[in-house]
Amino acid sequence: MRVRRHGERTKAAVAEQRRISQKPHPPLWMGAGSPSSIRRVAMCGYNLLLDQFAAFDVIGDRIALFKAERAAGGRAYNPMGIALARDMHVANNQATKDAALERNRQFHERILSVARWPWSSKEATNQPA
Repeated sequence: MRVRRHGERTKAAVAEQRRISQKPHPPLWMGAGSPSSIRRVAMCGYNLLLDQFAAFDVIGDRIALFKAERAAGGRAYNPMGIALARDMHVANNQATKDAALERNRQFHERILSVARWPWSSKEATNQPA
């Protein structure tokens, strides 16, 4: 199989792509958070990776949507097909706990700051239509 991609900033060519020999193929995992992306994951038959930032009730809603979409597509629901990451820190006193929580808050804010659209900040004035 030959694939060529020529874009404004990219040039790529793949000369050969090997067929997957494992039958059925290895499970595919896809991250999703919005309802449309969760539906797409379920429709494609992929396993679901959920984020570590959403509240527990939001995670429950996302799992329920994934489960319902799998059923609507005639696919069996497998609870082992959902992965969720959460932070955990064990502290032996209040000061250590408070310091860990502050580091965790700063870490999450850094990650979220690079994940936001440029126009999502309060300072942005030229938002796309």
